[in-house]
This record gives sequence, structure tokens and C-alpha cells, in this order.
Amino acid sequence: MTKWMSIAACLSVVLGSIVGCAGDPEPGGGGEDGGEVYTQSAWPDGAEFTDDEIGLAEGTVFDSPTPPAVVMETAEPGERDLLIRAYDTSPPRIPHTVEDMVIDRGENTCAECHDSTGKDGKATPPSHMTPDGALLGKRYACTLCHVPQTDARPLVGNRFPD
Repeated sequence: MTKWMSIAACLSVVLGSIVGCAGDPEPGGGGEDGGEVYTQSAWPDGAEFTDDEIGLAEGTVFDSPTPPAVVMETAEPGERDLLIRAYDTSPPRIPHTVEDMVIDRGENTCAECHDSTGKDGKATPPSHMTPDGALLGKRYACTLCHVPQTDARPLVGNRFPD
């Protein structure tokens, strides 16, 4: 009896999928807000667009442009002031080079200066520390949130208010 129930359940799922996919979309809408849904080959006025009118990059979607070279920050730790944050509550940006710094399973060079006391640099916040003053494991890879700086231009404009 269980075998036949399993077969019946599978058939109902398959048939439901086929019937559900066979219907036409609702005419005159279908967008999230009830507005028109446009095809991928035309603007709202019906004019077709070309592949160089898609996206934010210059050129066509088939181009493979070489990104411009960027220069990493070269200041040594302690040489520069803190940088303005990108937005309120964002992680502080790294104002110095990280080229020779090691962050791996056995060593975290950042923690040599940025410890819970801040004796040699900016103190690491309590949210990043264990109760006994060690760096939390999930906060160990500093550069996942804190980013080193380059001279790279933004890919798109930013009108975010300070």
C-alpha cells in the first residue's frame, strides 16, 4: 500500500508542475507592482536595444576589458590618520599597507598592534574579542570587512550622503 501511495504522490507532483507551467501569464501585467514586464530585447517603447546599451560598463556585454592597474596604499602603520568611514557603522578602512602582513591560521599580524588594550594602535572593539581578551575566531580574518585602500576609481557614481 505504501508503494502505491508514493507513486500517486509523485504523479500528482509531476502533473501539478506540468499543468501549473502550461498556463499563460496574466495579460497586461505580471510585474511585481502589477506593471508591464518587458522582454530582454526591447525598451518600453518597443525599440530594440543593442548589446552595448546593456549594463554600466562601456562597450558591449561581449567585451572582456582589461581593468586599469591600481596602486595599493604604501603608508606604513601609524603614518596616516584614520580615514573617514564610507557610511555610519561601516567597518573602519585600513589607512596603511597590508602587503607584508600575515593573516592565516597560525598568525595575525594585525593583532600585534590592534589588541584589546590599543597599546600600540587603535584598540580592537570588545565585539571582536573573547572575554579573556583573545581575538574571536569569526573576527580573525580582518580584511573580510576592513579593506586596504587603493587609488582605484569607483565603477559607478555614489550619491550616498555623508
